[in-house]
Amino acid sequence: MESDVYSFGVVLLEMIMDTRLPEWEQNIEDWENSQLGRKKKKKKKKKLNTIVDDDMTSEYSPEATYEAVQLAIKCTRSDPDTRPSMTQVVGALERIYKSNQIINRNER
Repeated sequence: MESDVYSFGVVLLEMIMDTRLPEWEQNIEDWENSQLGRKKKKKKKKKLNTIVDDDMTSEYSPEATYEAVQLAIKCTRSDPDTRPSMTQVVGALERIYKSNQIINRNER
């Protein structure tokens, strides 16, 4: 089951970025640090715009995108025991979707 969560995390990241992750990329946490750096949350959100698919940024708030990336990274942790369960992943995705709907409604 841990491999399913890991694979889902990889696919989620690839969907968010609209690109395949390099095959040599073994550690997503290292990828996160190389792409986003060890910055504070606010700076990481701004940096996301450089790696996130344009369609994603037009559909989802920066907060929702950031949370989705963080969820994908949690799914791909090197230690399988620290990855969320698929039930937790579904719950997190539902929360992200609902919060994005509220943000979009408030911006109109």
